[in-house]
Amino acid sequence: MIIYKKTKGFEQRSDKPNENWADEDCFVVEDNSELAGKIIQAYPYYEFITDSKGNLIDVEVLDNPNILTNSKEVKIAQSKQQLAEFLQQNPLQFTDGKLYSVTEEKQTLLANAIQVYQMKVQAGLLATLKWNATGEECTEWTLEELSTLALAIAEYVEPLVAHQQSLEVQIRNATTLEELEGIEINYEMV
Repeated sequence: MIIYKKTKGFEQRSDKPNENWADEDCFVVEDNSELAGKIIQAYPYYEFITDSKGNLIDVEVLDNPNILTNSKEVKIAQSKQQLAEFLQQNPLQFTDGKLYSVTEEKQTLLANAIQVYQMKVQAGLLATLKWNATGEECTEWTLEELSTLALAIAEYVEPLVAHQQSLEVQIRNATTLEELEGIEINYEMV
């Protein structure tokens, strides 16, 4: 097998497996050698390692940018999924001593309930606010009470979301797979 020094490309000929048959500056590597397999698998993401005489002795495999990009997207998705799971498993204990779900869905429903209540009041319609603690039936709340709960949930969730966003920046800025794998996703410490 020949490996072109300028392009890192390679070619094989079964009739000339161990000789430079091209009219270019090439390295020659035995076709079925471990080094040949490494070059074929890593192409074009490798650098030549030569001895003091300029003979090819090995290659340094570089991170494949496609693998790194895909791995980053997977890790970002994991960070978001783990945040969602953390929020699901860790409700807020409010001032009334009860637990309230803080999932993204519940936050959206709570914000919507407050908004609809305010629209009804502005339109002069009869309006009531109802909300429930985890595992309990809905009870009537005042706007002030439910707004206080909404603000407490936001205060509880915002540092966790900020941590996820910080992790996402670290993940996107990783330049190697090793660096990417070293980024720990943990919401317990926030």
